[in-house]
Amino acid sequence: MNTDKTWHDCTVINLENKPDGYRFLRLKTPVGWQHKPGQYTIFNLKDSEGTFKAYYSIASDIDHSGEIDFCIHTSPESRSGKIYDHLQPGDTLPVAPAQGNFELQESTKPKIFIAGGSGIAPIRAMVQRELQKSQSNQAVHLIYGCRSGNHIPYANDFKSLSSAHDRFSFTFCAETTDNNEYVKKGMVTDFLTTAIIENCEYYLCGPKPMLEAVVAILETANVAETDIYMEKY
Repeated sequence: MNTDKTWHDCTVINLENKPDGYRFLRLKTPVGWQHKPGQYTIFNLKDSEGTFKAYYSIASDIDHSGEIDFCIHTSPESRSGKIYDHLQPGDTLPVAPAQGNFELQESTKPKIFIAGGSGIAPIRAMVQRELQKSQSNQAVHLIYGCRSGNHIPYANDFKSLSSAHDRFSFTFCAETTDNNEYVKKGMVTDFLTTAIIENCEYYLCGPKPMLEAVVAILETANVAETDIYMEKY
C-alpha cells in the first residue's frame, strides 16, 4: 500500500502498443527519483468514472537518463487500457514513489530469473543491474514463458545482453512458437529442472499458478527457501 501521499508528475516519453495486449511505456522521472530493481510503483489514473490506482513493476534499472520503463498488459475493456489508448508523448501521469520488497540480493551467487507474462518487467530491471557488476563472473540465466512466440517482451534487449555478456543466457518458451527460432515450445517448468544448479538464487515473477509450479520443482530439488525470491502477479 502507498502510505506516501506524494505523487510525482512523470512525463510520457513514448508508448508503444505491442501484440497480445502488451504496451511499452517510458516515462521521464523527476529530479531525485530513486528505485531498486524489482520494485513497483502506483499510477493515479483518472477517467469519466473517477480516479483509480494501477500497480506496475518498473521494467528498467535506474540510470542517469532519468527515464523508467514499464511493460503493461491490458485488456480492451479495462479502464486503464482505455486511458492508454489515448495517452500521448508529453502527457503527464501521477506516479507514487517506488516501493516493494522484491529486490536483487547483493550476493556473489549465480542467479536464475524465471518470469511469465508481464512478470518480465521487474526481472528485466534485475538482469540489467546484475550484469552491471563488472567484478562478477557468476552465471545469470533467464527463463521466460508466455502464450505466443510471436511477441517476447524485450526479446531484442535480452539478445543484446547475451551478446555483450558471456555469463548471461536465456530460454524463451511459449505455448506456440510461431516459427520463432529463439522460442521453444513448452512452459517454464519444462526447462527449469535442467537449469537448477547448487548454491544459486532464484527470482520469480508471474502468475500465481506458474509460481506455485516453479516453487514445487525447486523444493523437490532441495533448493533452500532462503534462495527463492518472488513477486506474485
